[in-house]
Amino acid sequence: MIKFELYNGNRQEFETFRNKALAEGNDSLVPEKFNPDTLDGETWCAYLYDELVSVCVVESSHYTHDPNIAARACRLHVLKDCRPSWIGLMFPPYLLESAHRMGVKILYMTHDIHNRSLNAMYQHRRRGGAFTNNQILNSSLWDAPEYKALKLERRFLFQVDPKVDFYQFVYYWELETDFIWQPKSNVIWYPHDGMINKTQLKEIIDYASEKRKAY
Repeated sequence: MIKFELYNGNRQEFETFRNKALAEGNDSLVPEKFNPDTLDGETWCAYLYDELVSVCVVESSHYTHDPNIAARACRLHVLKDCRPSWIGLMFPPYLLESAHRMGVKILYMTHDIHNRSLNAMYQHRRRGGAFTNNQILNSSLWDAPEYKALKLERRFLFQVDPKVDFYQFVYYWELETDFIWQPKSNVIWYPHDGMINKTQLKEIIDYASEKRKAY
């Protein structure tokens, strides 16, 4: 029913999907930010009955200035008509396939520190409830080896724009066992346990502010 394929160059199909995603509020796919034909990475497409309903991208990590070491899984969007379906949980085997092909050692993704529900799922502290038929059919995905191998990075937080106090947890897969990743930029080194309280957030913001002044 759902099949996954690499972007095949069908720009008309992709633009139809992009317009729907933008109408649903996903600005990560605006043309100024994303061109599937010039991407330094790979774009995976999910089809439901031959209709493109979801996209997820693996990009070389230029954010952290180590594109030969790390890749970021990002720009995920599932059209609202197909939610909730847990299509996002089906992407990891394909994303890891791309990461291996790109020769990186780390594949990571990021998520807003304030979204407690999704972070609890990514940190394996809870599972989503299965309410729709698609969720019930796909409930075994919580036990998939790719999902269970996803780890929380506890040494630092991700910051898309160093000038903005918007912080994200980092989740990653190791493609090289015991490799210790040392990103060069766009991170705030702050040890944590996957939950940030108000006191900690103030410390992070103050630290980031002092860091900005140093430049």
